[in-house]
Amino acid sequence: MTNLQDKRIMVTGGGGFLRSHVVKCLQERGFDAVFPVRSRDYDLVTEQDTIRLFEEHPADIVFHLAGYVGGLGANKAFPADFFYRNLMMGAHTLHYAWKTGAEKVIAAGAGCGTAGVPRAWPCPGGLGGRTPGFRAGGRVTGGNACPLNDGAAAVIGMSDTKAKQLGITPLARIVSSGVTGLNPEIMGLGPVEAVKQALDPQGICNPGKMVEVVRLWKVKKIQVQLPWDHK
Repeated sequence: MTNLQDKRIMVTGGGGFLRSHVVKCLQERGFDAVFPVRSRDYDLVTEQDTIRLFEEHPADIVFHLAGYVGGLGANKAFPADFFYRNLMMGAHTLHYAWKTGAEKVIAAGAGCGTAGVPRAWPCPGGLGGRTPGFRAGGRVTGGNACPLNDGAAAVIGMSDTKAKQLGITPLARIVSSGVTGLNPEIMGLGPVEAVKQALDPQGICNPGKMVEVVRLWKVKKIQVQLPWDHK
């Protein structure tokens, strides 16, 4: 493993989610010589900007986290643009890191997948060719179904009286709930009736009211939304 102590560290990726967390982790561990690269200052798609970057900020270690990214729709609409920009950023960064004597380059790659998990076919054509997993003509496939490696979360619930006793300020309040069930082979549509049960007593389902849907994943959001939209 490379020792990063006293090394000049460059992190590409501008204000991106991954870059910001990597920089934060490095700084928390005492690595002060960290230079985050922003596209507004250095456009890595262009060779001249990449040359200028490594001339002005030579680095021993390069974390290449920059990427031109978007959702499935954007990738499908502009596939050549996405491929070209990411190809050039990677090639320029690798080449001029080597030319200026960098000891190591750590590059992160990404694909346009679904459900927060890597897929063997992360492109619209590959995803569209998956066979429905539950019934003929269905929309749930191995490409958009929930994987087995999902994470978990937890909350602590208590009465308002107990919260006051402990001096805790609640983050949210449960005003209603609903429970329903259906054939497990038709997984995912339970929220339709359960949400109705929860909202009707509150008068939230009246015309003119707006309800936010917290989606499980895109295809299920569509299935849950359709029964209401068609009424």
